[in-house]
Amino acid sequence: MEKELDLETYIAQQWKALPNLTQQVIKEGTYREVTQQALNKAGADNTEEYLEQLSFEALIVILNLQTVDDFRENVKLISSLTDTQVETIVRELNAQLFSTLNSVNESFEGTILEHIFFVKKINDLFLKLPAETQEIIQKLSFDCIGTLAHRHLFNKKQINALRTMIAEVMVGLINTTDFVKHAQNDLALSYTDAVAAANEVEKEVFTPVRESLLNALTPKNVKEKVVSKQEQSYSDEWKKKVVEELYKEKDVVATEKKLRDYLIGLHDDTDDGGECINKEVDAYIKKRWQTLPPLAKRVLIENTYKEILQFALNKADAEDTEPYLHDLQLDILLVVLGLLPKKSFIEKMDSNTAIKNKKAFTNELDAQIFSSIIQDETE
Repeated sequence: MEKELDLETYIAQQWKALPNLTQQVIKEGTYREVTQQALNKAGADNTEEYLEQLSFEALIVILNLQTVDDFRENVKLISSLTDTQVETIVRELNAQLFSTLNSVNESFEGTILEHIFFVKKINDLFLKLPAETQEIIQKLSFDCIGTLAHRHLFNKKQINALRTMIAEVMVGLINTTDFVKHAQNDLALSYTDAVAAANEVEKEVFTPVRESLLNALTPKNVKEKVVSKQEQSYSDEWKKKVVEELYKEKDVVATEKKLRDYLIGLHDDTDDGGECINKEVDAYIKKRWQTLPPLAKRVLIENTYKEILQFALNKADAEDTEPYLHDLQLDILLVVLGLLPKKSFIEKMDSNTAIKNKKAFTNELDAQIFSSIIQDETE
């Protein structure tokens, strides 16, 4: 005969099965705050009288010890609230806690704010953001998380982790440059899938926020100056000459290293004022570096582009890569820096007979680097 579990053991088992976000909501006592908000929204009098008991009832729903219907009936029994007030409380708690944390069929309706910012740690930081920033974040659609969840077949724990990651970036707990690393660790994704997820979140969430903030917070005369300055671009002929000069150097490895070291100095703010190429080219690189998205910067300074290149060569059944590998590494660096057009890079690859499956090679680089993390100006 199967032994019946005691309540303590059952709760311990339920606790281990709960997603991290749910555990966080319980440990921080957020469910009590949401219960208080629900009571306020229902217009209940003497909320202190009901708060303790209703919070407890909410907690045991979260722990799967009773259903939402049980909760509704218990609220009616232990309080003198009207049916309308009870339904308001149930609706609020269901939206803010029960369905968000425990539903089997995940809902992606509403905004990111409604799905994650009720967590106390995040909400406290959110409330410290400027009013304009809060307003913009409040309008963000949660759809992108649903798209990612379906594409990567995320489970409940991964969905909640993704919610938390996005929210933590929004309030400044983590940096966008660390998003790929967090996606690998917290979502258990491969590097390729983590980059794809980061790109989608960058496109659907972080970029709209930055653009909205720029439009909302930048005075009109400043915007006009920014646009005017962006129009003063470097000519294609000038870039072509720069690339030609770089390839006149006999040691391609040394040229690539010199460029990377310069970029690392810019990233770490340790630039000592020394020349990399010459004053004009250095000024261009500095300007270009400022416009690159965080993911592009990380790909360059962490040598990730070399790993992606090797992966693309393997996929393309390339033979004897040693003679041209370093040229390719420098080429990719120049494409990302906007000095070498992507089209020119692809044309150069077409003449390389050692790369058997050129389409697979260029498709991989395009998906992993060019189309994903650099802008259309390199087309």
